[in-house]
Amino acid sequence: MEQTINTLLLPMRGFHVVLPQALVAEITQRPEVRAVRQGPQWMLGTFDWRATRVPLLCFESLCGRGRGEGRTSSRIAILYGLEGIGGLAFYAMELHAIPHPLILREDMLRDDAQAGAGDGVVTHAIRIGGKPAVIPDAAGIERRIHDRVVGVQ
Repeated sequence: MEQTINTLLLPMRGFHVVLPQALVAEITQRPEVRAVRQGPQWMLGTFDWRATRVPLLCFESLCGRGRGEGRTSSRIAILYGLEGIGGLAFYAMELHAIPHPLILREDMLRDDAQAGAGDGVVTHAIRIGGKPAVIPDAAGIERRIHDRVVGVQ
């Protein structure tokens, strides 16, 4: 019996982030974002959602691929904080296009050594349908948010 997982392909600049659909709380329009004083470059700011302050990340910058130039995205993906590190219930990633659902099978994954390590927040660099993608390390991202942002807001 073939194993599959329902995922979303979150478009970044030049690659996709592959996440289980269950990790995504909502895809929504980008809200008004408040800057984080003395925050890292990858932290775009915070916004209020469901009575919670949610940090907004630039995933490209977080994984060492640069912040990129150009206009700000109009969409974000709000993700569940799974590890409960420092009470982080949600965090969000800026998107660069509309996400696409994908039923992912193991035979669809091809390792991509050229994609790089992702600065400790990527577990696998892969190719899906010949296109570069990464599987992020949610726990690593949440630890990074907690270690670098909590307390500087």
